[in-house]
Amino acid sequence: MAMTHGSGPAATSGACCRTTSCACSHRGPGIASNRDDRRDEPTGSRERRARRRSPHARRSDALRRFYESEKPTCVYCHGTAALVDLQLSDGTYLVDGKTVTGFANVEEDFSDAFVGQKVMPFRIEDELRRRGANYVQGGLFKAFAVRDGRLITGQQQYSARKVAEMLIEALGI
Repeated sequence: MAMTHGSGPAATSGACCRTTSCACSHRGPGIASNRDDRRDEPTGSRERRARRRSPHARRSDALRRFYESEKPTCVYCHGTAALVDLQLSDGTYLVDGKTVTGFANVEEDFSDAFVGQKVMPFRIEDELRRRGANYVQGGLFKAFAVRDGRLITGQQQYSARKVAEMLIEALGI
């Protein structure tokens, strides 16, 4: 006998509701899977739950806290995409007014032509500029990094050494 959610012995025990897709009316305590049931939760609970569900939100929050704790913060290559929508606690974009680098448009174009299709859904260089960054680059696949205060960015994979050297300098080692 085929059983569906909300019917048979599983329904009376609540066992069918241990999946996130079940919307049965007999959910037990703490097994609310119907997302509409959560509208009455306190805002902080919803935000915490959203961060648990979104790796991007958790990463952005961690990066923001790290930067705001006055620590030198380094990203390079496509990792600089994490800076595009990163807002500080005051709501401003971290890159606004900062000199940064990252995987350049010319490198994206080269990569796209090499594989015969568009690799990235957006251009990091363009998006950083839209957020107010002073984007600079050192040329096609050249090791290049810049430091603006405690933010250190590298253009691509060949820039890792330069980023590390700038970090060591920023730490005063």
